[in-house]
Amino acid sequence: MHSLRNESDFDLIVVGAGPSGSMAALSAQRRGTNTLLLEREEEVGSNVICGEAVSSSIFKDFVPFDQRWVSSRITSASLGVEGRGEFTVHLAEAAWVLKRRVFDRDLSHMAERAGVTLVTGAAATGPIMEGTRLVGVKVEFGGEERHYFAPVVIGADGIASIVGRWAGMDTALGVGEIVSCAQWLVLSREIPHNRVEFAIGTDLAPGGYAWVFPKGEGRANVGVGVSPAISHKRAVDCLEDFVSKRFRSARVLERKSGGVSTSFRGEVARTNILLCGDAARVGDPLTGGGIYNAMATGMWAGEAASRAGGLMIADLYRRKVIGQLGRELKLMQHVRRIWLGLNTAQFRDIWEFGRNRFSNRIISDVYPLRVIASFLLTHPAYLKYLPGLVGTAFQMSNTI
Repeated sequence: MHSLRNESDFDLIVVGAGPSGSMAALSAQRRGTNTLLLEREEEVGSNVICGEAVSSSIFKDFVPFDQRWVSSRITSASLGVEGRGEFTVHLAEAAWVLKRRVFDRDLSHMAERAGVTLVTGAAATGPIMEGTRLVGVKVEFGGEERHYFAPVVIGADGIASIVGRWAGMDTALGVGEIVSCAQWLVLSREIPHNRVEFAIGTDLAPGGYAWVFPKGEGRANVGVGVSPAISHKRAVDCLEDFVSKRFRSARVLERKSGGVSTSFRGEVARTNILLCGDAARVGDPLTGGGIYNAMATGMWAGEAASRAGGLMIADLYRRKVIGQLGRELKLMQHVRRIWLGLNTAQFRDIWEFGRNRFSNRIISDVYPLRVIASFLLTHPAYLKYLPGLVGTAFQMSNTI
């Protein structure tokens, strides 16, 4: 951990030391970019709101596997719907439920060992401008305001990102572009050891779903996400109902709440400011999963920030994000809009299709377009959604 001198110069400043920010700093520093990584909390990973489930891909694409980072190994998943029970699929390759506090902390320390200046308890409070160009960041540290300068700034500061606003990016979210989430850490003998659970239904979780992600030792992250655009109930009330029905006996050890973006607009970069992770709105609009995309965009942002002395980095980074993630994110965003309009009978159609296609089978990957196409072929009543899906899947607008 470093102390900060006032008026320090860096090649890059990264705001936020979650997975995206630490990956950005690490990626840039490894390319010889002198990087400052700022974290407003006193300890990295101490204020995380997340279900913590990830695929094994992050350990192939970004960092080597470390057993200390995981709470439990996941080998199957179940999907339930109101009035229909549940079915289970088996995973060809295990997934994991992380210990985000340990995982986030260790990623930031990896960046620090690579040469990054990591400073905690340092809140970025405003931009330092030279005309219309951002040249540094004002930081509140130890009760004082200090100034730090760099030709490039990366915002990895979460769903409420202030860095994007500094650049004038349209990062505001409407009521229909967010999922309100409540999650409890629950202790119960009824928690499965190696299976994650999902449940859907218009009464259970309007515009979202409920989940049970086991963490070992009889504990699990149990949560519900709802769309405030269509739900008359708060997420925490839905969660209370879900827990009371799912568990005969359960003790709540911890309570958290937060929001998840469901809208990707492609607003990820402008001039010398790049956004990654939740700040860039790259979480899956349908599932809310975001750790993989956060780490990917962090890595790409760090790479872009290290090139060409800062010239054309916004265009370089934006093209990378759009090319790699844009089409799938826009497709899932369109599917979510359809999802919000479904009724209980339609959810049961989806569940029946899933049970017939996947129940008790071993799956290695799910390709959304193939699954959607198969569903439409077997359920002609839903073909009315096809034109919108095709247009979204194969066309990108000029603005993203």
